[in-house]
Amino acid sequence: MKKYMVSWEITQSGCTEVEADSAEAAEDIIREKDRKELLEHVDSTELNVYDTSWGRSREEIIELWKNFEDTPVNADDTIDAPYFLWPAGTPRVNVIWAWFNEQFEEGLAAYMNGVAN
Repeated sequence: MKKYMVSWEITQSGCTEVEADSAEAAEDIIREKDRKELLEHVDSTELNVYDTSWGRSREEIIELWKNFEDTPVNADDTIDAPYFLWPAGTPRVNVIWAWFNEQFEEGLAAYMNGVAN
């Protein structure tokens, strides 16, 4: 079983990480969750699925976060160039920051504020 990050853009962006056997299965999980709790119109929304099952150390996550500072962001708060898992046009806060928040055990805010080592 692999981990996949699934992101979407409707009136508000979002993302979540799910475990599935394939990218298609990950999409199915999100669409089924939607019917139960997540979003109203996921069936008509394009879902972006990224394989996040690679083993990542805290040091790798910190390095990715530091390198993300160099990624240009436009007035719409989306990235202008592809970075790591995300194509240009990906929402910075609701997708990318949310992913980083899940990667830090104590959360991204604690890391950014120097609360966590």
